[in-house]
Amino acid sequence: MDKNFSNVVFESNSQICIRAISQVDTSPPRRIQGLISDIKARTQNFPSATFSWVYREANTASHLLSVWSFKNSVYGPFAPFCGPSNFASVISKEAEPSAVV
Repeated sequence: MDKNFSNVVFESNSQICIRAISQVDTSPPRRIQGLISDIKARTQNFPSATFSWVYREANTASHLLSVWSFKNSVYGPFAPFCGPSNFASVISKEAEPSAVV
């Protein structure tokens, strides 16, 4: 991770994971302890890394992308519109300006 990132925010709709990473829950379920250790190790060199819980509805794009990536063995960066069509439609919808009421 030599991209000179700073002030990185990681969002997840898994409250259990966020609480474990943020050390609010000091004894996460055994099945995710390895994952939590990996995340902590990989993010310790960021000058500032924040972990936030978000509602699933706010995490639709990343959820669709992660499921698609896992099923298709696609990893790493790529252009937003090169992923699954449902991902591209969510990104397009989120990019639209909100209607002012």
